[in-house]
Amino acid sequence: MISKPYFFFIGLALLSLISSFFLNNLALDFPIYDTYFIISFSHFLQFCAIFFVMISINYFALIWLKKTPKKWLTVLHFIFQIVALTLLIISNNKSWIEDYNNLFLILSFVVFLVSIFIHIINFFISLLLKRE
Repeated sequence: MISKPYFFFIGLALLSLISSFFLNNLALDFPIYDTYFIISFSHFLQFCAIFFVMISINYFALIWLKKTPKKWLTVLHFIFQIVALTLLIISNNKSWIEDYNNLFLILSFVVFLVSIFIHIINFFISLLLKRE
């Protein structure tokens, strides 16, 4: 899986797309001061599927150009992406985590941004450095 990381993200895209059809009655709400921003969970999952396809295209382009992504950065990207999705799913379960819902949403977003940053670093390091 590390040698062809685009399979992992294609799988996540398919899982997100299939889940969006079954989880259409859930909503993510972001209370900021006195305003609630409500996003349908199915729309969020469809956006995630598009994002995962774009990441898999990046990894596929690296392999097509015969540039191997750095293994430790790819593993870090996988781990941070899974942690971000897990925190998002935990924050959506309001039955046992009511008081810390916003904390898990913010933490999920920060971990997601870190995983994007790791992916961009991995992409450009692999693209610009010589082959090993």
